[in-house]
Amino acid sequence: MERIRIFSNYRRSVTLNSSKKCNKKWTTNHTRRLIQIVLLGLFLVFLFYFCRPYKQDYSKEGSGLFTHLELFLALDPLVSVSTAIASKTFVWSLTIAAVVLLIGTIFPRWFCGYVCPMGTLIDLFDWSIGRRVKLFQIKPKSWLINIRFYILTGVLVSALFGVLISGFVSAIPVITRGMLYIFAIFKPKYVVGWEYLPQLSMSHYVSIILFLAILSLGLLRPRFWCAYLCPSGALLSLASLFRLNERKVEDSCVKCGRCLSVCDFDEINSDFTTRNLECTFCMS
Repeated sequence: MERIRIFSNYRRSVTLNSSKKCNKKWTTNHTRRLIQIVLLGLFLVFLFYFCRPYKQDYSKEGSGLFTHLELFLALDPLVSVSTAIASKTFVWSLTIAAVVLLIGTIFPRWFCGYVCPMGTLIDLFDWSIGRRVKLFQIKPKSWLINIRFYILTGVLVSALFGVLISGFVSAIPVITRGMLYIFAIFKPKYVVGWEYLPQLSMSHYVSIILFLAILSLGLLRPRFWCAYLCPSGALLSLASLFRLNERKVEDSCVKCGRCLSVCDFDEINSDFTTRNLECTFCMS
């Protein structure tokens, strides 16, 4: 009986500890998802309410279409940096970009894991569609991680020559242009002001196709764009070179491989160590 009691107490202890760990994991993920949804909602308010087209001549300067949305655009450091380089002047949003990158030394790529509305939308696509379609999925490949740094280099070199292409590859401009132009196709009259949008041109449709293509990359792997292609994330990764903390694997690791299965950013090596340039501190 004593042995049975000891075994029962041991099993109960293990169960309670496992339950606490699961609850902690669920709570942490739940908190991150809540932050993502709230900020995505705030972005949509800025996009579809504060930035709605005004009943005026768009040919005149100061139509104000993106006035309030600049608050979100300024959070994407690549937009500010590339704009400053291309214009050869100091832009006000560089201050915000510096703060975003500075926070990245404490919480590496926090913008990607918690704030970016494009990342949140990709998460929603991966959860609702991507994980159900297995036909196109590929295994993670380490060489893919470097592509986003090549794209970042191309954006910055182009900016040096006065050519600004960050609007087509940076996270916030991509989702802004894509959702705005998709919504503009229907021009719903029940939303004040949107019926006054001008006719869409070929460049607008290119933005829509690019936006939908980025979402569709989730059919290959969850967060494919964020992990392998996003130049904004690459810039934040460079800031994490000066990180003050990082994910570490303890000696007690049993190498179960669960971290490999839950990480969407492909930041776990085969020996379960961390690629710290990719880690977003998602706490999964």
